[in-house]
Amino acid sequence: MANYFKKSVKITFGILFIFPLGISFSGCSKINMEHITYNKEAQLYEYPVSRHKSVWLRNENDELVTNSNYNDFIVELLENKGRYPFEERQEAAETLKESDYKIATLYSESAKKINDQKFTESASKIDTLRQLYSKSALYSDAAFIEGYALEKAGDTTEAKVRYKEYLDYSSKKYSERFRGYKYADQNDSLWLQQRKYARDFMNEKPVREPVSFKAITPKYYFNSLQPGYGLNDETLVESKQGLIFIGLATNFSSDIALSMQIYRSLNKYIDINPAYYTSGNMRAFNAAMPVQLYLSENNNLGIKLSPFINYSNISKIYFEGTEWETDENIFNFGFKISGGYYFMQRLSLGAYYTYFYYNENHPYNLKTQPLNIWWHNQYDVSLYLNISKGFSFKTGIKSGDLVAGIYWNGWEISYSFFQPAFISQADLY
Repeated sequence: MANYFKKSVKITFGILFIFPLGISFSGCSKINMEHITYNKEAQLYEYPVSRHKSVWLRNENDELVTNSNYNDFIVELLENKGRYPFEERQEAAETLKESDYKIATLYSESAKKINDQKFTESASKIDTLRQLYSKSALYSDAAFIEGYALEKAGDTTEAKVRYKEYLDYSSKKYSERFRGYKYADQNDSLWLQQRKYARDFMNEKPVREPVSFKAITPKYYFNSLQPGYGLNDETLVESKQGLIFIGLATNFSSDIALSMQIYRSLNKYIDINPAYYTSGNMRAFNAAMPVQLYLSENNNLGIKLSPFINYSNISKIYFEGTEWETDENIFNFGFKISGGYYFMQRLSLGAYYTYFYYNENHPYNLKTQPLNIWWHNQYDVSLYLNISKGFSFKTGIKSGDLVAGIYWNGWEISYSFFQPAFISQADLY
């Protein structure tokens, strides 16, 4: 007699939590005006949105709130009954766009041109960037770079225009659409340095502290845990304690089980992914150690190897209408090798192969019953259409079946066309 253990537990429903939770806004929220504070170094007004995070306030014209327009801003708030559109006045960067890589490239080239003292060419690069991304003056230091290039080219009048635009509108150095650089300017130190330089220039101070320009490496934004990849730069900062996945599951006997997985980065190359599953007839523990074998500088190619171990305790099996009492402790192990390649920002290829020691060609013989069980080795080669941070559509071949569905933060929900069925799994490693 034969039975098979397709996997110790199949995830059918889950909720992914990221700690600490990121700040998100929807619509308008009321502002407590007593909590508005003035930042002397930036010379701007800010508002706390959490215990450790504040945002720079803007008025209805997108200008940052300063001493010069503060009273008008308060009037605006009162007219809106204290409601402030946080979401509208933060950068919209959740949706991935093909132009993300292009604007990051233009930004990097403009810095290189300044370092090469080709100031007119640097200003031209920023001008092209601004045409592609109209809000770059609000959410990057593009206006400052252009002003600096014009200043060094000898056009002080136009430089003042750009410096004033920078002081009035820019809320940070790097746009979130320069993928991978959301947290690159620690504590806004470079941005604050540039604000001081721009103010000194506007006030015609003869001696100004020097500023430097470092070219960035344009990067593709990869969604965390896609084949070939671990956690991306933003997730590593926002979820230092790791990702937690909690959900309901079914095992091979169709029992409902509770599942929990943790995915955490140990260092630049090595992660850990322990998981625990429990139901009335089975308990299982899985532990994987994903290793980033290769990651290109611009993130377009990633290769990951994940050795794992699996321990299962089975007390009862249902097979062909018969209940089989067992008391089996099974130790299994294997590996998963995966790779990913980005053709462009929104289109990538992902592939993986998962191998179990106890598989269809090498089953485990139960000691307490005349049954064999095994885990299925699995391969998957799919195209991923990356829509937004964490969310992709996917289609491809999974172990010989044509599948299509969605991929969300390591959780796949797809439909198999050759053997009509829905597939739901969350093998984070």
